[in-house]
Amino acid sequence: MKKRHAYLVMAHNDFESLRYLLRAIDDERNDIYLHIDKKTKNVPFQELAACVKKSQLHIVPRIKVYWGHVSIVDCELRLLKAAISNEHYHYYHLISGNDFPLKSQDEIHRILENDNSEHIDCFNENDAENTFIYKVKYYFPFFRWTSKGVNTRFRWLNYFVAWLGNKEWKSMKLQKRLGIDRTKNMEMISSIRAINGFLSPTLLPDIL
Repeated sequence: MKKRHAYLVMAHNDFESLRYLLRAIDDERNDIYLHIDKKTKNVPFQELAACVKKSQLHIVPRIKVYWGHVSIVDCELRLLKAAISNEHYHYYHLISGNDFPLKSQDEIHRILENDNSEHIDCFNENDAENTFIYKVKYYFPFFRWTSKGVNTRFRWLNYFVAWLGNKEWKSMKLQKRLGIDRTKNMEMISSIRAINGFLSPTLLPDIL
C-alpha cells in the first residue's frame, strides 16, 4: 500500500506562484489542503482547482490571517485537523503558497518512504542564522493592512499600501534609534523560530 502525503498550504496572494505549486505537488499519492486568507479578495478558485488533476483538493474554511499573530497558528491547526479527520497520512507538509518543491514527487516519496522523523528547522534567538528577532522587538502598527493581498482592480490602493509598508519599515528604524524593545521585559522567554517543515503522525498528538 502506498504511503500517502498531505500538503497543507497557507496562501494569501500571488496566485501565479500558487498555480505552479499546485501543479508541482499534484500527484495521486498526495492530498492537498488549501487555505487562502479571508482578507484576500477575488480569489480564482476555479482556476486553482483546474491545476489539480490527480490529487484530492480540499479547500479549508477561510479565516483572516495576520502576520506575527496567533491567527497563523490557528490556520495551521485548522489545516492539520482537516487532514487528520480525512485520512491517516505518512507525512504532512506544511508550506506557504509561495513555496516550491526542489525535488520531484517521486524523489520526495522515495526519500521519506521509510522515514518517520520530523523535518523542522529551528533557530534560537542567539543563533548566527537568526534574522527574525526584529519581528518580535519592534511594533508594526500598519502590517494588518499592508499584509493584505494585492487588489489589482484598484491601482491607487496598491500604491497606498506600498507607501504604508515603506513607512512601516522606517518606523522600525526609528524605534531602534529610540531604544524601543518589546523583548526587554521578557527575560524568561526564549524566542525560537521554526520554519515550515515535514511532520510525521507521531508528532501530531502533541500539537493537536
